[in-house]
Amino acid sequence: MLAVPRFAARRAADHTRDDRQRVILGPDVVGGTAGPDERDVLSLLRRAYPYLPVDAEGDGPGAGPTAMVTTARAVRRAAQLGRRAAYSGPDSMEIYNDLVVGSTAGSPTTLTPGPRPPR
Repeated sequence: MLAVPRFAARRAADHTRDDRQRVILGPDVVGGTAGPDERDVLSLLRRAYPYLPVDAEGDGPGAGPTAMVTTARAVRRAAQLGRRAAYSGPDSMEIYNDLVVGSTAGSPTTLTPGPRPPR
């Protein structure tokens, strides 16, 4: 949250018109006030973080996720699955095995015991 002159806030909002909700103009801050209203701050934070520490204080130990949190998780999960489906390269375990474990194909440790083949 930033307190900037009105013309600067409007200009920033105009330049990000294609990226909706990136810049949100809030209420005018009256000169000489201590700061923004806590409700405005929480509203802004909820756009990025659906569940805040102040929410936990009122929920109690047995509370489950809210509908907003469940929806946000589902959206994030769908986006992750979409990215994975679009990527056809090796998965993380294949990369780990290549980089850390290394390839042992054809090394003496992979040969089965028994008679040696003729030379």
